[in-house]
Amino acid sequence: MKVTLLGAGKLKPAQRRLVTAAVLQGLGARRRRRGELCLALVTDRGIRSLNRRFLGQDRPTDVIAFPYPESGPGAAAPSDESPFGDIAVSLGAVRRQSRALGHPPFKELLTLAAHGALHLAGYDDGRAADRERMFRRQERIVASLFKA
Repeated sequence: MKVTLLGAGKLKPAQRRLVTAAVLQGLGARRRRRGELCLALVTDRGIRSLNRRFLGQDRPTDVIAFPYPESGPGAAAPSDESPFGDIAVSLGAVRRQSRALGHPPFKELLTLAAHGALHLAGYDDGRAADRERMFRRQERIVASLFKA
């Protein structure tokens, strides 16, 4: 699967590879060999606009994942360009949350990238038990990639 990073111009090549790895690990078994996923690093204003437009919530958030519908009966097989989903991560939230949690911003970026990918893989954080399962998986992904 091809992962495209938008708004990541300040990231070093090694950091870009780690963000891509966080996304692919988060997708796990849902990852396709073919297709494309886009991860956009956006402002608080940008994510607030997405949140309002698509989820009906007029406030910024840290990460939003947008899955694309699976191919149904009679649909064409996925190609290298078939969209799988999009993830938007707020850089403002990355800064605030990393400060509040006392770890580097890049670790928080990996956390939110993994979190968005886990949503695309079918994880949900609406109920406490589901959230705990999702966060454990997210923490394992980040621990495997981020070495302080």
